[in-house]
Amino acid sequence: FTSLFWILYIVCGFSDILDGFVARSMKQESEFGSKLDSIADIIFLSSIIIALISIIKIPSYVWICIAVVTFIRILSYLIGLKKFCTFTSLHTYANKFTGLLLFITPIFYIIFSFNITPIILSTSAILSSLEELLIIISTKELNTNCKSIFSL
Repeated sequence: FTSLFWILYIVCGFSDILDGFVARSMKQESEFGSKLDSIADIIFLSSIIIALISIIKIPSYVWICIAVVTFIRILSYLIGLKKFCTFTSLHTYANKFTGLLLFITPIFYIIFSFNITPIILSTSAILSSLEELLIIISTKELNTNCKSIFSL
């Protein structure tokens, strides 16, 4: 958690938040931009996990949760690819909330240590992954901006 880490982390996090806001406000939303945002999120998350592995001892139950979420996400992407012939990462409220939790995880780690943080994050990640899978399975038309399973 050096100064360089925090600078890069904050810049990446805020740019992720702002890019969608700027695109919507300037009416410059695109399918490519939406996919690029999702891919950038995956790369950012993977980079953080790789960086934290050497710093923090991650309990085995967290690895199990990461594996479960990864399995659900890959299953969702594969079903979406077969069903819609494209990459199908959705921008639901649950996914955005989980992304926010991921972004503030280092802050939670400093404040609460590694006790409660992974439980909250794992629960949110599993629920948002399941919601996305259910939306992909149940919808007839792909809407990457679907806000919730309740808005179908």
